[in-house]
Amino acid sequence: MAQKKVKRHLHKGRVACAVLILIIIFIFIGNIAGCTGKEQKNPTLPADNSVTDETASSQPSAEDSQLIICVDAGHGGSDSGSLANYTTRYEKDDNLSIALATQKYLEKIKDKDNINMKIIMTRTDDTFVSLDDRCSIANDANADLFVSLHRNSAENANGVEVWVHSSEPAPDCRLAYNILMSLQDVGISKNKGVRFGYIEDPSLDYQVNRETNMPSCLVELGFMSSVDDNALFDKNVDKYGEAIAQSIVKTAKELGLKGLKADKKVQPIETEYYNHEVTDYIPDPSVGNH
Repeated sequence: MAQKKVKRHLHKGRVACAVLILIIIFIFIGNIAGCTGKEQKNPTLPADNSVTDETASSQPSAEDSQLIICVDAGHGGSDSGSLANYTTRYEKDDNLSIALATQKYLEKIKDKDNINMKIIMTRTDDTFVSLDDRCSIANDANADLFVSLHRNSAENANGVEVWVHSSEPAPDCRLAYNILMSLQDVGISKNKGVRFGYIEDPSLDYQVNRETNMPSCLVELGFMSSVDDNALFDKNVDKYGEAIAQSIVKTAKELGLKGLKADKKVQPIETEYYNHEVTDYIPDPSVGNH
């Protein structure tokens, strides 16, 4: 009888150990799955517009469902950026003009379409804001999308290009592509494509693309050294702002940010507009860092 009791105790002990091991394995797998989701920097493009998680029936708070957009007017204050053919036309002023126009139309879309949206501006006047602070403003606000607005400068060059991180994140590329194609619809001298990395080294990145935690892009809206680009900018600055604002909201919907849904089926990006070539111009030293 004593031997049988020992055997029964051993059997129960083995079963208990097996159950404990299974529980530990399930907990470990669950933690891995949870960490994977949280560590993704950018959201992925949804396969369709349907809601697949039927368990998410609880309504998020108004704050949790608020779409936050950060619009960055490049340069400012003592940092004037590029000059228009060495005149008194400064890039910082053009950047602010297009940023304020973009803000205006984002507010209009917010009211018209009843979107729970907050627009964050890195500056609204001629103030110097460091690159570190620009990134911090977006990150601290938990922005969903970040768009930095600039103008370019180089001899014998013209056109619009949009820069994204060198790793070519899909959400960032979609944001850049949507903005670029909308600007082309308004009217630009040349579509120079979605570009990757940094103008002087494709393996590096503009700080505002490298150190922001959300999908981002840097728009170079024509060359200040081009008479044609300046004329187009002055003529269309308000329309450019509207186009950029519409593209930002369109991208948010296509990415399914904060429960938004695309107005129609999401179309693939025309990758022919991806430009991996070395820049066909030498940037003016006054362009500086972004």
